Amino acid sequence: MKNPLAVMVALLLVTSLVVPASGLSSEKFANKGQVELGGMLNFTSNTHVTAGTTGDAATTFALTPFVGYFFMDQLEVGLNLRLNSTTFRGNTSSDYTFLLSPAWNFSIRNSNVTPAVAFLIGYGSTTTNSGITSSGLSVGGRAVAKIQVVSNANLHVGLEYLMNTRNPSGYSGARDGDNILNVDVGFAIFFP
Repeated sequence: MKNPLAVMVALLLVTSLVVPASGLSSEKFANKGQVELGGMLNFTSNTHVTAGTTGDAATTFALTPFVGYFFMDQLEVGLNLRLNSTTFRGNTSSDYTFLLSPAWNFSIRNSNVTPAVAFLIGYGSTTTNSGITSSGLSVGGRAVAKIQVVSNANLHVGLEYLMNTRNPSGYSGARDGDNILNVDVGFAIFFP
């Protein structure tokens, strides 16, 4: 995948144009007063290869529950909790990140697809099994297609970028952390 952003934008556009309404009303979603509850589950195994030699695999499990509230039609404020556990060469690190995620949901007439964009800002901390802790600011953005699959439930297909700062306590150097690009799938229910 040479350009994941271009692929995601194309997916959002094609899905918005060709997915029929299937008798579902997109106007039932993204209305003032609604609550959206959902989450994503992720498993990743990453093996580094150098000059044809395979190295050790890093295994990551991630759970991302979220809640969102529509304070006006199409405008939502959400809270995400991202929990990661990574194991590499017998060492494990655990990371949690709390993210505030204001989002704009775009209604498309006669479609069960609601594209949305969100700004992500929050705080996170990583702790290794050797007791080293690092923490800092997380900032990013997310584009997602929320596809209404049944009356009060959406399938989420999204692209997310997150820049995590994880500086150890007392660290005074330049930013230490990681830049994360995720393509993800999740599920959410909404009410009333």
